[in-house]
Amino acid sequence: MTDIVQPPRSKRARRTKTLETWLKGRGVDEPEALREACLYASTIDELATAPPEDMDWLTEAWDPRVRSIFLDAVNEARTAIEQGRKPEGAPDEYFEPLPPISAEAVASTLAGMPSQPAAPPPPPPPETLAAPVAVSSGRALLSWGNAPYIAGAAFVGYRGYKTVANIKDKQAKLIDEFGGKLKLGKKQSKAQFEATKKLYGKKLMFLPRGPALFASGLKAICTKKVSISSLNAFRDLCDVFGITKADQVASAVESSVGQTNARGKALFYASRSGLSSPRLTSLALEGLDGKKEFLQATQDGYAQQAYIAALGKSAPYKANPQAAQALGLDAGEAQLILDDLNAEPDPEAGKEDWQKELEARVVEETGELPDAADVDMTDKFAPPSGKEDEMMLTCECGECGYTLFIAAGREGKFFGDSYKCPECGAPKSKFTIDEAPSA
Repeated sequence: MTDIVQPPRSKRARRTKTLETWLKGRGVDEPEALREACLYASTIDELATAPPEDMDWLTEAWDPRVRSIFLDAVNEARTAIEQGRKPEGAPDEYFEPLPPISAEAVASTLAGMPSQPAAPPPPPPPETLAAPVAVSSGRALLSWGNAPYIAGAAFVGYRGYKTVANIKDKQAKLIDEFGGKLKLGKKQSKAQFEATKKLYGKKLMFLPRGPALFASGLKAICTKKVSISSLNAFRDLCDVFGITKADQVASAVESSVGQTNARGKALFYASRSGLSSPRLTSLALEGLDGKKEFLQATQDGYAQQAYIAALGKSAPYKANPQAAQALGLDAGEAQLILDDLNAEPDPEAGKEDWQKELEARVVEETGELPDAADVDMTDKFAPPSGKEDEMMLTCECGECGYTLFIAAGREGKFFGDSYKCPECGAPKSKFTIDEAPSA
Protein backbone atom coordinates (compact mmCIF):
# COMPACT_ATOMS: atom_id res chain seq x y z
CA MET A 1 0.00 0.00 0.00
CA THR A 2 1.37 3.42 -0.97
CA ASP A 3 1.97 6.20 1.51
CA ILE A 4 -0.73 8.85 1.93
CA VAL A 5 0.83 12.33 1.69
CA GLN A 6 -1.15 15.47 2.46
CA PRO A 7 -0.61 18.52 0.24
CA PRO A 8 1.27 21.48 1.71
CA ARG A 9 -0.73 24.18 3.39
CA SER A 10 0.00 27.89 3.63
CA LYS A 11 0.71 29.65 6.86
CA ARG A 12 0.60 33.36 7.54
CA ALA A 13 3.80 35.37 7.88
CA ARG A 14 4.49 36.32 11.47
CA ARG A 15 5.65 39.89 10.90
CA THR A 16 4.64 42.75 8.67
CA LYS A 17 8.34 43.01 7.81
CA THR A 18 8.00 39.89 5.66
CA LEU A 19 5.28 41.58 3.60
CA GLU A 20 7.34 44.77 3.23
CA THR A 21 10.41 42.78 2.11
CA TRP A 22 8.31 40.87 -0.41
CA LEU A 23 6.83 44.08 -1.86
CA LYS A 24 10.29 45.63 -2.18
CA GLY A 25 11.49 42.53 -3.97
CA ARG A 26 8.60 42.83 -6.41
CA GLY A 27 9.57 46.42 -7.27
CA VAL A 28 7.37 48.54 -4.96
CA ASP A 29 9.99 51.11 -3.91
CA GLU A 30 7.90 54.07 -2.79
CA PRO A 31 7.97 54.46 1.04
CA GLU A 32 4.47 55.92 1.30
CA ALA A 33 3.01 53.08 -0.78
CA LEU A 34 4.83 50.50 1.37
CA ARG A 35 3.56 52.12 4.55
CA GLU A 36 -0.08 52.21 3.41
CA ALA A 37 0.05 48.63 2.09
CA CYS A 38 1.49 47.32 5.38
CA LEU A 39 -1.10 49.25 7.36
CA TYR A 40 -3.87 47.64 5.31
CA ALA A 41 -2.52 44.07 5.53
CA SER A 42 0.11 42.23 7.58
CA THR A 43 0.57 39.11 5.43
CA ILE A 44 0.86 38.24 1.77
CA ASP A 45 -2.28 36.05 2.07
CA GLU A 46 -4.35 38.92 3.47
CA LEU A 47 -3.19 41.28 0.72
CA ALA A 48 -3.72 38.73 -2.08
CA THR A 49 -7.26 37.84 -0.96
CA ALA A 50 -8.43 41.43 -0.41
CA PRO A 51 -11.46 42.63 -2.43
CA PRO A 52 -10.50 44.35 -5.72
CA GLU A 53 -12.41 47.49 -4.76
CA ASP A 54 -10.23 47.84 -1.65
CA MET A 55 -7.10 47.58 -3.81
CA ASP A 56 -8.44 50.29 -6.16
CA TRP A 57 -9.17 52.62 -3.25
CA LEU A 58 -5.86 51.87 -1.50
CA THR A 59 -3.77 52.69 -4.60
CA GLU A 60 -5.87 55.52 -6.01
CA ALA A 61 -3.44 58.30 -5.06
CA TRP A 62 -0.24 56.35 -5.77
CA ASP A 63 2.19 56.99 -8.59
CA PRO A 64 0.87 55.17 -11.71
CA ARG A 65 4.10 53.18 -12.11
CA VAL A 66 4.14 51.98 -8.49
CA ARG A 67 0.40 51.28 -8.61
CA SER A 68 0.78 49.08 -11.71
CA ILE A 69 3.69 47.10 -10.19
CA PHE A 70 1.81 46.63 -6.90
CA LEU A 71 -1.44 45.41 -8.52
CA ASP A 72 0.48 43.01 -10.79
CA ALA A 73 2.29 41.52 -7.78
CA VAL A 74 -0.99 41.13 -5.84
CA ASN A 75 -2.71 39.45 -8.79
CA GLU A 76 0.21 37.04 -9.31
CA ALA A 77 0.22 36.16 -5.59
CA ARG A 78 -3.56 35.58 -5.67
CA THR A 79 -3.17 33.21 -8.63
CA ALA A 80 -0.30 31.33 -6.96
CA ILE A 81 -2.23 30.86 -3.70
CA GLU A 82 -5.31 29.61 -5.57
CA GLN A 83 -3.11 27.05 -7.35
CA GLY A 84 -1.41 25.91 -4.12
CA ARG A 85 1.94 27.44 -5.07
CA LYS A 86 4.21 29.74 -3.15
CA PRO A 87 3.98 33.34 -4.46
CA GLU A 88 7.04 34.39 -6.40
CA GLY A 89 9.59 36.08 -4.15
CA ALA A 90 7.98 34.87 -0.89
CA PRO A 91 10.39 33.52 1.75
CA ASP A 92 11.15 29.79 1.82
CA GLU A 93 9.37 29.31 5.15
CA TYR A 94 6.16 30.74 3.67
CA PHE A 95 4.97 27.17 2.86
CA GLU A 96 5.78 24.27 5.18
CA PRO A 97 4.69 20.74 4.04
CA LEU A 98 3.19 18.47 6.66
CA PRO A 99 5.10 15.20 7.43
CA PRO A 100 3.83 12.19 5.45
CA ILE A 101 1.39 9.86 7.17
CA SER A 102 1.66 6.19 6.21
CA ALA A 103 -1.30 3.84 5.92
CA GLU A 104 0.29 1.46 8.48
CA ALA A 105 0.46 4.26 11.03
CA VAL A 106 -3.20 5.05 10.47
CA ALA A 107 -4.21 1.36 10.82
CA SER A 108 -2.11 0.93 13.98
CA THR A 109 -3.67 4.00 15.56
CA LEU A 110 -7.17 2.87 14.74
CA ALA A 111 -6.50 -0.67 16.12
CA GLY A 112 -5.42 0.73 19.49
CA MET A 113 -8.56 2.86 19.91
CA PRO A 114 -11.54 1.35 21.86
CA SER A 115 -14.75 0.80 19.91
CA GLN A 116 -16.67 2.79 22.58
CA PRO A 117 -15.39 5.43 24.96
CA ALA A 118 -14.73 4.10 28.43
CA ALA A 119 -17.07 5.26 31.16
CA PRO A 120 -15.54 7.76 33.60
CA PRO A 121 -14.67 6.33 37.04
CA PRO A 122 -17.26 6.96 39.77
CA PRO A 123 -16.53 9.81 42.17
CA PRO A 124 -15.15 8.86 45.57
CA PRO A 125 -17.54 8.89 48.54
CA PRO A 126 -17.68 12.14 50.51
CA GLU A 127 -15.96 10.67 53.58
CA THR A 128 -12.85 9.79 51.56
CA LEU A 129 -12.30 13.34 50.39
CA ALA A 130 -9.46 14.82 52.39
CA ALA A 131 -8.93 18.49 53.08
CA PRO A 132 -6.21 20.11 50.97
CA VAL A 133 -2.85 20.18 52.64
CA ALA A 134 -0.73 23.32 52.26
CA VAL A 135 2.61 22.50 50.72
CA SER A 136 5.52 24.75 51.50
CA SER A 137 8.79 24.81 49.65
CA GLY A 138 10.54 26.18 52.69
CA ARG A 139 11.49 29.37 50.77
CA ALA A 140 10.01 32.86 51.30
CA LEU A 141 8.36 34.47 48.29
CA LEU A 142 10.68 37.51 48.40
CA SER A 143 14.05 35.82 48.49
CA TRP A 144 17.25 35.71 46.41
CA GLY A 145 16.29 32.25 45.23
CA ASN A 146 13.10 33.60 43.67
CA ALA A 147 14.81 36.72 42.23
CA PRO A 148 15.17 35.29 38.67
CA TYR A 149 11.49 34.40 38.55
CA ILE A 150 10.43 37.80 39.86
CA ALA A 151 12.71 39.55 37.35
CA GLY A 152 11.34 37.43 34.51
CA ALA A 153 7.74 38.22 35.47
CA ALA A 154 8.57 41.93 35.65
CA PHE A 155 10.20 41.80 32.20
CA VAL A 156 7.21 40.04 30.67
CA GLY A 157 4.87 42.59 32.23
CA TYR A 158 6.96 45.48 30.91
CA ARG A 159 7.04 44.02 27.39
CA GLY A 160 3.28 43.58 27.50
CA TYR A 161 2.83 47.17 28.66
CA LYS A 162 5.05 48.50 25.84
CA THR A 163 3.22 46.40 23.26
CA VAL A 164 -0.16 47.74 24.36
CA ALA A 165 1.21 51.30 24.41
CA ASN A 166 2.60 50.94 20.87
CA ILE A 167 -0.72 49.59 19.60
CA LYS A 168 -2.58 52.52 21.19
CA ASP A 169 -0.15 55.03 19.63
CA LYS A 170 -0.57 53.42 16.21
CA GLN A 171 -4.35 53.51 16.52
CA ALA A 172 -4.28 57.17 17.60
CA LYS A 173 -2.25 58.06 14.48
CA LEU A 174 -4.67 56.17 12.25
CA ILE A 175 -7.63 57.97 13.81
CA ASP A 176 -6.00 61.38 13.27
CA GLU A 177 -5.17 60.36 9.69
CA PHE A 178 -8.77 59.37 8.90
CA GLY A 179 -10.11 62.93 8.63
CA GLY A 180 -7.40 63.91 6.15
CA LYS A 181 -8.32 60.99 3.88
CA LEU A 182 -11.90 62.22 3.40
CA LYS A 183 -12.35 63.95 0.06
CA LEU A 184 -14.05 67.26 0.80
CA GLY A 185 -15.21 69.87 -1.69
CA LYS A 186 -16.26 69.26 -5.29
CA LYS A 187 -15.34 65.54 -5.27
CA GLN A 188 -16.85 64.59 -1.92
CA SER A 189 -19.42 61.80 -1.81
CA LYS A 190 -21.16 59.68 0.78
CA ALA A 191 -19.87 56.52 -0.92
CA GLN A 192 -16.27 57.71 -0.49
CA PHE A 193 -16.93 58.36 3.22
CA GLU A 194 -18.28 54.80 3.61
CA ALA A 195 -15.30 53.28 1.76
CA THR A 196 -12.84 55.24 3.91
CA LYS A 197 -14.62 54.15 7.09
CA LYS A 198 -14.45 50.52 5.97
CA LEU A 199 -10.75 50.77 5.12
CA TYR A 200 -9.79 52.32 8.46
CA GLY A 201 -12.00 49.83 10.29
CA LYS A 202 -9.73 47.10 8.92
CA LYS A 203 -6.60 49.06 9.80
CA LEU A 204 -7.86 49.40 13.36
CA MET A 205 -8.43 45.61 13.49
CA PHE A 206 -12.21 46.16 13.62
CA LEU A 207 -12.06 47.57 17.15
CA PRO A 208 -15.03 49.81 18.05
CA ARG A 209 -13.54 53.20 17.18
CA GLY A 210 -16.59 54.73 15.49
CA PRO A 211 -16.94 57.81 17.78
CA ALA A 212 -13.21 58.60 17.47
CA LEU A 213 -13.28 58.29 13.66
CA PHE A 214 -16.40 60.48 13.50
CA ALA A 215 -14.67 63.12 15.63
CA SER A 216 -11.64 63.05 13.31
CA GLY A 217 -13.86 63.52 10.24
CA LEU A 218 -15.81 66.33 11.94
CA LYS A 219 -12.55 68.10 12.76
CA ALA A 220 -11.50 67.93 9.10
CA ILE A 221 -14.85 69.35 7.92
CA CYS A 222 -14.67 72.23 10.42
CA THR A 223 -11.29 73.34 9.00
CA LYS A 224 -12.91 74.10 5.63
CA LYS A 225 -14.81 77.24 4.69
CA VAL A 226 -18.48 77.31 5.58
CA SER A 227 -20.49 76.32 2.50
CA ILE A 228 -23.36 74.17 1.30
CA SER A 229 -20.79 71.52 0.39
CA SER A 230 -19.41 71.46 3.95
CA LEU A 231 -22.94 71.25 5.37
CA ASN A 232 -23.69 68.27 3.12
CA ALA A 233 -20.39 66.67 4.18
CA PHE A 234 -21.43 66.98 7.84
CA ARG A 235 -24.79 65.34 7.13
CA ASP A 236 -23.20 62.53 5.09
CA LEU A 237 -20.67 61.87 7.86
CA CYS A 238 -23.48 61.63 10.42
CA ASP A 239 -25.36 59.17 8.20
CA VAL A 240 -22.28 56.99 7.64
CA PHE A 241 -21.57 56.71 11.39
CA GLY A 242 -25.22 56.54 12.46
CA ILE A 243 -25.13 59.81 14.44
CA THR A 244 -28.72 60.64 15.41
CA LYS A 245 -28.34 62.31 18.83
CA ALA A 246 -27.14 65.82 19.63
CA ASP A 247 -25.00 64.59 22.53
CA GLN A 248 -22.94 62.44 20.11
CA VAL A 249 -21.98 65.55 18.14
CA ALA A 250 -21.23 67.49 21.31
CA SER A 251 -18.96 64.69 22.58
CA ALA A 252 -17.05 64.65 19.28
CA VAL A 253 -16.58 68.43 19.38
CA GLU A 254 -15.43 68.33 23.01
CA SER A 255 -12.86 65.59 22.34
CA SER A 256 -11.35 66.69 19.00
CA VAL A 257 -12.41 70.22 17.99
CA GLY A 258 -10.59 72.79 20.08
CA GLN A 259 -10.47 76.03 18.07
CA THR A 260 -13.21 78.58 18.70
CA ASN A 261 -14.07 79.18 15.03
CA ALA A 262 -14.13 75.43 14.32
CA ARG A 263 -16.54 74.86 17.22
CA GLY A 264 -18.71 77.65 15.86
CA LYS A 265 -18.82 75.90 12.48
CA ALA A 266 -19.76 72.61 14.16
CA LEU A 267 -22.62 74.38 15.95
CA PHE A 268 -23.73 75.94 12.64
CA TYR A 269 -23.82 72.57 10.84
CA ALA A 270 -25.49 70.81 13.77
CA SER A 271 -28.21 73.46 14.17
CA ARG A 272 -29.03 73.19 10.42
CA SER A 273 -29.23 69.39 10.76
CA GLY A 274 -31.38 69.14 13.89
CA LEU A 275 -28.48 68.05 16.11
CA SER A 276 -27.85 71.18 18.18
CA SER A 277 -27.88 71.09 21.98
CA PRO A 278 -27.23 73.41 24.95
CA ARG A 279 -24.03 71.47 25.62
CA LEU A 280 -22.72 72.19 22.11
CA THR A 281 -23.69 75.86 22.45
CA SER A 282 -21.73 76.06 25.73
CA LEU A 283 -18.67 74.59 24.01
CA ALA A 284 -18.91 77.20 21.23
CA LEU A 285 -19.21 80.00 23.84
CA GLU A 286 -16.03 79.01 25.71
CA GLY A 287 -13.74 81.04 23.42
CA LEU A 288 -16.12 84.02 23.27
CA ASP A 289 -16.14 84.81 27.00
CA GLY A 290 -19.68 83.48 27.20
CA LYS A 291 -21.15 86.37 25.15
CA LYS A 292 -24.12 85.00 23.26
CA GLU A 293 -24.47 88.10 21.07
CA PHE A 294 -21.00 87.41 19.61
CA LEU A 295 -21.95 83.80 18.95
CA GLN A 296 -25.21 84.80 17.26
CA ALA A 297 -23.38 87.32 15.06
CA THR A 298 -20.87 84.62 14.08
CA GLN A 299 -23.65 82.17 13.19
CA ASP A 300 -25.39 84.82 11.05
CA GLY A 301 -22.09 85.58 9.34
CA TYR A 302 -21.57 81.90 8.51
CA ALA A 303 -25.03 81.74 6.93
CA GLN A 304 -24.36 84.83 4.80
CA GLN A 305 -20.93 83.57 3.78
CA ALA A 306 -22.29 80.18 2.69
CA TYR A 307 -25.23 81.75 0.83
CA ILE A 308 -22.99 84.16 -1.07
CA ALA A 309 -20.72 81.27 -2.08
CA ALA A 310 -23.79 79.40 -3.39
CA LEU A 311 -24.80 82.32 -5.65
CA GLY A 312 -21.81 82.02 -7.98
CA LYS A 313 -18.93 84.34 -8.83
CA SER A 314 -20.38 86.81 -11.34
CA ALA A 315 -22.95 89.62 -11.13
CA PRO A 316 -25.86 90.05 -11.39
CA TYR A 317 -26.51 87.49 -8.69
CA LYS A 318 -29.74 85.45 -8.71
CA ALA A 319 -31.62 84.03 -5.74
CA ASN A 320 -31.06 80.40 -4.69
CA PRO A 321 -34.09 79.31 -2.61
CA GLN A 322 -32.73 75.77 -2.01
CA ALA A 323 -29.48 77.12 -0.55
CA ALA A 324 -31.34 79.66 1.59
CA GLN A 325 -33.61 76.97 3.02
CA ALA A 326 -30.69 74.62 3.77
CA LEU A 327 -28.84 77.43 5.57
CA GLY A 328 -31.84 78.48 7.66
CA LEU A 329 -32.37 81.84 5.93
CA ASP A 330 -35.91 83.11 5.35
CA ALA A 331 -36.88 84.82 2.10
CA GLY A 332 -36.39 88.33 3.53
CA GLU A 333 -32.87 87.68 4.82
CA ALA A 334 -31.84 86.05 1.53
CA GLN A 335 -33.22 89.01 -0.45
CA LEU A 336 -31.29 91.53 1.69
CA ILE A 337 -28.05 89.68 0.98
CA LEU A 338 -28.89 89.60 -2.72
CA ASP A 339 -29.70 93.33 -2.81
CA ASP A 340 -26.40 94.21 -1.15
CA LEU A 341 -24.47 92.17 -3.69
CA ASN A 342 -26.22 93.67 -6.70
CA ALA A 343 -26.19 97.26 -5.41
CA GLU A 344 -24.01 99.84 -7.15
CA PRO A 345 -20.87 100.66 -5.16
CA ASP A 346 -21.06 103.87 -3.12
CA PRO A 347 -18.10 106.14 -3.97
CA GLU A 348 -18.35 107.76 -0.53
CA ALA A 349 -18.13 104.45 1.28
CA GLY A 350 -14.95 104.08 3.31
CA LYS A 351 -14.14 107.77 3.43
CA GLU A 352 -13.63 109.46 6.77
CA ASP A 353 -15.28 112.76 7.70
CA TRP A 354 -12.12 114.84 7.22
CA GLN A 355 -11.73 113.48 3.68
CA LYS A 356 -15.29 114.43 2.81
CA GLU A 357 -14.83 117.96 4.25
CA LEU A 358 -11.58 118.45 2.31
CA GLU A 359 -13.14 117.35 -0.99
CA ALA A 360 -16.13 119.65 -0.43
CA ARG A 361 -13.81 122.62 0.14
CA VAL A 362 -11.79 121.84 -3.00
CA VAL A 363 -14.98 121.54 -5.09
CA GLU A 364 -16.19 124.83 -3.72
CA GLU A 365 -12.95 126.60 -4.71
CA THR A 366 -12.01 124.87 -7.99
CA GLY A 367 -15.14 123.12 -9.25
CA GLU A 368 -16.07 119.48 -9.62
CA LEU A 369 -13.28 116.94 -9.27
CA PRO A 370 -12.54 114.69 -12.28
CA ASP A 371 -13.32 110.97 -12.10
CA ALA A 372 -10.52 108.74 -10.93
CA ALA A 373 -10.59 106.88 -14.26
CA ASP A 374 -9.81 110.14 -16.12
CA VAL A 375 -6.77 111.01 -14.03
CA ASP A 376 -3.32 109.87 -15.22
CA MET A 377 -1.61 108.63 -12.06
CA THR A 378 1.65 107.69 -13.80
CA ASP A 379 4.80 109.12 -12.26
CA LYS A 380 6.37 110.93 -15.23
CA PHE A 381 9.67 111.42 -13.44
CA ALA A 382 10.16 107.86 -12.21
CA PRO A 383 13.04 105.93 -13.86
CA PRO A 384 12.01 102.92 -15.96
CA SER A 385 11.79 99.78 -13.85
CA GLY A 386 12.15 97.26 -16.65
CA LYS A 387 9.05 95.44 -15.41
CA GLU A 388 6.44 97.12 -17.61
CA ASP A 389 5.73 93.91 -19.48
CA GLU A 390 5.98 91.58 -16.47
CA MET A 391 3.27 88.90 -16.35
CA MET A 392 1.56 87.59 -13.25
CA LEU A 393 0.41 84.01 -12.77
CA THR A 394 -2.96 83.55 -11.08
CA CYS A 395 -3.04 80.08 -9.48
CA GLU A 396 -6.45 79.04 -8.08
CA CYS A 397 -7.06 75.87 -6.06
CA GLY A 398 -9.80 73.75 -7.60
CA GLU A 399 -10.74 72.28 -4.20
CA CYS A 400 -11.28 75.33 -1.98
CA GLY A 401 -10.75 78.40 -4.23
CA TYR A 402 -7.53 79.62 -2.57
CA THR A 403 -5.73 81.98 -5.01
CA LEU A 404 -2.00 82.64 -5.28
CA PHE A 405 -0.40 85.41 -7.37
CA ILE A 406 3.16 84.83 -8.60
CA ALA A 407 5.36 86.81 -10.98
CA ALA A 408 6.09 84.90 -14.18
CA GLY A 409 9.50 83.26 -14.03
CA ARG A 410 9.46 82.87 -10.25
CA GLU A 411 6.98 80.01 -10.00
CA GLY A 412 9.85 77.56 -9.50
CA LYS A 413 10.66 79.18 -6.17
CA PHE A 414 7.15 79.82 -4.83
CA PHE A 415 5.06 77.23 -6.72
CA GLY A 416 7.24 74.12 -7.08
CA ASP A 417 6.16 70.53 -7.72
CA SER A 418 5.83 69.81 -4.00
CA TYR A 419 3.57 72.85 -3.36
CA LYS A 420 0.35 72.14 -1.43
CA CYS A 421 -2.62 74.43 -0.82
CA PRO A 422 -2.27 76.03 2.65
CA GLU A 423 -6.07 75.96 3.10
CA CYS A 424 -7.04 72.39 2.16
CA GLY A 425 -3.72 70.61 1.43
CA ALA A 426 -4.51 69.94 -2.26
CA PRO A 427 -1.43 69.21 -4.46
CA LYS A 428 -0.18 71.46 -7.25
CA SER A 429 -2.02 69.39 -9.87
CA LYS A 430 -5.37 70.64 -8.45
CA PHE A 431 -4.53 74.31 -9.28
CA THR A 432 -5.58 76.10 -12.46
CA ILE A 433 -3.05 78.64 -13.75
CA ASP A 434 -4.04 81.76 -15.73
CA GLU A 435 -1.82 84.59 -16.98
CA ALA A 436 -2.71 88.23 -16.73
CA PRO A 437 -0.58 91.41 -17.01
CA SER A 438 0.34 92.92 -13.67
CA ALA A 439 -1.11 96.26 -12.73
